[in-house]
Amino acid sequence: MKKRFKMYLKLNLLSLFFITLSFISVTLAWFAYTGSSRVNIDIPIRAWNIALEKDGQRVTHDLVITVEDVYPGMEMITELVKVINLGDTDADIDYEIVSARALDNIDHTAGKHGITSAYLEDLISHELPVNINVSLSKRYVLKNNGESFFEVSVSWPLDSDRDELDSKWGNDASVFNNLEKSKLNGNPSYQIRPALQVIISLSAEQALESNASSDPNFSLGDTILIDVTSKKICTSIGGNCIKTSVIDVNNTIGDSSVTLLPNLFNTYGVGVYDDYDAILSNATLSWNVTTREFKAEDLLPIIAGDVENSLLIRPNLSNAIVGSIKNSTRLNLELNKVKTYQGHYIFSNDHYPYLLSTDCYWLKNDYSSGKAFALQKVNTDISKIFGYAKDESCKIVPVIVANKNEL
Repeated sequence: MKKRFKMYLKLNLLSLFFITLSFISVTLAWFAYTGSSRVNIDIPIRAWNIALEKDGQRVTHDLVITVEDVYPGMEMITELVKVINLGDTDADIDYEIVSARALDNIDHTAGKHGITSAYLEDLISHELPVNINVSLSKRYVLKNNGESFFEVSVSWPLDSDRDELDSKWGNDASVFNNLEKSKLNGNPSYQIRPALQVIISLSAEQALESNASSDPNFSLGDTILIDVTSKKICTSIGGNCIKTSVIDVNNTIGDSSVTLLPNLFNTYGVGVYDDYDAILSNATLSWNVTTREFKAEDLLPIIAGDVENSLLIRPNLSNAIVGSIKNSTRLNLELNKVKTYQGHYIFSNDHYPYLLSTDCYWLKNDYSSGKAFALQKVNTDISKIFGYAKDESCKIVPVIVANKNEL
């Protein structure tokens, strides 16, 4: 889908929540809508060109998402905000979900009643029939035209296996719509509320290099050459100097270590899943760096950062965006979900070139009694994380946990 660089984000989709009860199937819990979605997006600028004051004063810009019409099976809508630092000092950038309201069922504001931005992000990503996902490519922008990208996607799978929830929202949407019309009839100056509204605040401030700040030396996907015997940065691949990529989603200045994935084009060990531990141990006998297993827990938070192309694929159900994964509870829920449905994940090779391998690689996670998770390239466009028979042969790669002070 063609993206548009916009800043003030308003998705005006006029009919999802205006669907009447007549559209709800008697025999199927989800409802369908055959009309076309009318999308009018009014975003006056294409990029947020921040220029921080010398005192590092924090600047913000609110993005308002209003959804008036979506429906199961709708085409995904995406918006991309380019953040450019025009100033002469590096900047930390971040976002928070300020508030989220859906019909009259949910109305939360961060900071009230123990509600946090993280809770709201998980809510709008996973717990509503309509999935709203957000992603920030980097949490810093270097001075003199450094860039980061903030992306939003809105989707509603046609069949998500949540029929009861879809039906409830269909009924509630009809009631909400009728009440809003009644208020307008009683008061012509009344402003009809959209069915769903989310306010997101993008902020930037001078990079102060606090412990919580992202470490620009170890960004996700960055290439690091490391000597596995001396544990130091090296300059030429060969011998003990190997190519690795950072796989920490957000390595901070306060983090003492960095997690590195060796180049998947090399061979470190190969065999059946039951021999994983022995093969891993043998592959790293001469290494002095700290190593551990490669796990699905490493991969899922990474691919979740692509809110358009990273998908959960399930037999006989609609594909769904992986969605926000910011804590261990959500991570475990999603891994259990893919196993329950006997599904798999796919992600874009263009977004994650350091995760590509024509050969399969074992992940140290059981998928079922006879299968374990594995990673493998499907074609030129996508790779997958899937369940593979344990008696088949796959490669094994050690993950390096390097002390940043020693590099």
